[in-house]
Amino acid sequence: MTTQQQRILVGGLIGAAVPTAVFLLIPKDALIVTLFLFLLLSVVVAVAALWQLSQANRETYLTTLAFPLALKGFLALEAGMAVAFCALHLSGGWSIPVTWYAALQVVLLAVTAWKLLAIGAAKEMIDDGGAGTKAATSAWKLLQADAEAVLPLATPESRREVEGVVEAIRYADPVSVPEVSALEEEIRSQIVRLKELASEKKEVSAVCQDIRDAVRDRATHLKALK
Repeated sequence: MTTQQQRILVGGLIGAAVPTAVFLLIPKDALIVTLFLFLLLSVVVAVAALWQLSQANRETYLTTLAFPLALKGFLALEAGMAVAFCALHLSGGWSIPVTWYAALQVVLLAVTAWKLLAIGAAKEMIDDGGAGTKAATSAWKLLQADAEAVLPLATPESRREVEGVVEAIRYADPVSVPEVSALEEEIRSQIVRLKELASEKKEVSAVCQDIRDAVRDRATHLKALK
């Protein structure tokens, strides 16, 4: 059991013990019992949700901040309603019908469940989007790595040209789309050719210029697609 899970259990025990102690000291009728049971249910829901979160071991803004904040609001509203309605009922000033209170609690639980599900859905969308972006940029990153591998092979005279190729690829839009796949394949072939020429200590200026032109054409195509 992790430290986080231990804290969740301790928080749940405290959250159940405090209202239980108060419940044992005050007069009891149908409304008071209903208040107490729904308050305990809210603690159980919060503990179960946080426990599931700790099991998933997610470390993102949504699940480490937005998710607990949604539960904090739910618990604060539950406790506030329980205290207010209990005080009014015991003082004899006003008493909410049990059925109304139960209906109010059902609505509150439904709204909270919707919030938590929405946060979970947003988390999945962000994860899917991140995975898609990573997959879309991996091919261009490999091209950059191939170009950088040519640098150690370049002669002092040709190193500036090769560095120009590396810089052009490094600062280009890394997202690959099918519409520019032909240009990327051309760039890949040119980099292979550049590596061969550099390893043989031959002139590379023309190939470097061709690669930079192809990278520029790719950027133009990507800009037109946006």
